[in-house]
Amino acid sequence: MELNTKASENWQQRRSEFNHNWLKNTYHGYILRFHKILDGATKDQEDGVRLFLEKFPEWEQRRVELKELINEYGDLLSPKSLLNINPLSNLSEEDKLWMGEVINERWMSKYNVPEQIKIAEECLEKVDLSYDILKKRMENVKILQDISDKDGCKKEVETFRDACVELGSAVNRFHNRIRIF
Repeated sequence: MELNTKASENWQQRRSEFNHNWLKNTYHGYILRFHKILDGATKDQEDGVRLFLEKFPEWEQRRVELKELINEYGDLLSPKSLLNINPLSNLSEEDKLWMGEVINERWMSKYNVPEQIKIAEECLEKVDLSYDILKKRMENVKILQDISDKDGCKKEVETFRDACVELGSAVNRFHNRIRIF
């Protein structure tokens, strides 16, 4: 059985916006296009480089949003949050406390939530690390000819791309609804 609270629905919308709308369908496209430019396999190279340089720093803002999603996952998607909506909200505070602990512990264990969170955090670290390396390389780049070592840059772009894909998969494994056992 699956249920939602307003908070879990809001979390899911934010997760979908981050992971599907932005990371997978938008940001990943800019990375792929830039990779093709470094391969020499696309036209309008200067426009593509300019667009990548413009969009690339979005990671710094969006990572904050992702960190919040990861941190909120365990609370907002736990079935214990259902104790705050009718009819369960009518239980005594004492009953909600012990039931919430038992329900949350069971949910965390059954769905291996701590491991899901750990994997997402590790993926986030990988993206951050590869982002910082690529950011340093791109620091003084304004046009394609400013990249002195295109093969090295291409490898760094691949590492960044792969880390973003892995992160998207990790976030995708988060539940999209509150699940009851």
